[in-house]
Amino acid sequence: MVRITVIFTFLTFLSFQLFAQTGVLQFEETTFDFGSINEEKGPVSHEFKFTNKGSAPLVISEVRASCGCTTPAWTKEPVLPGQTGVVKAQFDPNNRPGAFNKSLTITANTEPATNVVFIKGTVIPKPKSPSDEFPDTLGSLRVTSRYMNLGGLNYQRACDKGVRNI
Repeated sequence: MVRITVIFTFLTFLSFQLFAQTGVLQFEETTFDFGSINEEKGPVSHEFKFTNKGSAPLVISEVRASCGCTTPAWTKEPVLPGQTGVVKAQFDPNNRPGAFNKSLTITANTEPATNVVFIKGTVIPKPKSPSDEFPDTLGSLRVTSRYMNLGGLNYQRACDKGVRNI
């Protein structure tokens, strides 16, 4: 009976060790600064390189960007221990002038299960053309709007002064 208990205990610990094997993501960098980028030059991208420092193949199941302006891509096949992979972040600066700081949340069979990397920078807006500044036309004139605000007319005050046709 003691022999069965010892064997059962040994197999239980062995099974815990087998299931405890996970991958470990180790990034070369967790934050990348694009610096100043011009809006008219279009999307920019950066690859975050990582190494699997764990004891089991690493599989990335999902990478979520913090907003729709950032598109992630990643190594789809399992990354064996000691091997490297990439998580790519592509940022579209179109209509997003000013400073930005975006994150990518990586979900994988690692401990911890999620890791986060960041991209940041400043978007320099493209110069505006006259058609951008004044989108509407009235004949040969370009205007910002076809509507004019003439202020409010107070009907009661006009009636008090004897004006009837407003």
